Amino acid sequence: MRTLVGLVLLATASVVGANETSEETFVPYTYGEIHLGQTNTSLNQGDQDFSYITLGGSYGYQFHQNFGTEFFMSFAINKKTDDITSAFVGTNVKTTFNAFGGYLVGKTTGDFYGKVKLGLIGSQFTYSAGGYEDESSTDVGISYGLGVGIKGQAVGVELNYLVMPEVDDPLWDGASYDSDMLLLNLRFEF
Repeated sequence: MRTLVGLVLLATASVVGANETSEETFVPYTYGEIHLGQTNTSLNQGDQDFSYITLGGSYGYQFHQNFGTEFFMSFAINKKTDDITSAFVGTNVKTTFNAFGGYLVGKTTGDFYGKVKLGLIGSQFTYSAGGYEDESSTDVGISYGLGVGIKGQAVGVELNYLVMPEVDDPLWDGASYDSDMLLLNLRFEF
């Protein structure tokens, strides 16, 4: 993981170095993003994988031409059945994955740009079944990712890949899930 964080920091430094010669006067701005994506979760201790369709967004502040901060959230809009837990409790058990937190964002300038993100994110994994109380676990940790985008006059489009922090399984001791997201964003600057 240290290697990946190092690569993200190196990419951020490259973003800044590549744009130091810009003559334009930068004006700070806020932006919003709406995303639709896919989140994949994999059980570290077995063959349990889930893939969710996610919907969410970001609200950010670009305080420098190459750096900004953003609040991020993403919610699974479909539930997946956990066959192993369903067989154990004798009823249909569904799972979901959500994420929320904040990022420091490094970004190149121009109409076509690259991004790197490093942040503190809460990963939440939940079981739900009829007749039972929901069981949920949330773990906060480091998240990182890369993206590319095209800036239009009113709306921009981005493609982002994010690695979420590991989250413990709320039912099974010693089990945890790794998750990553592939997101298609619509970006609006205010």
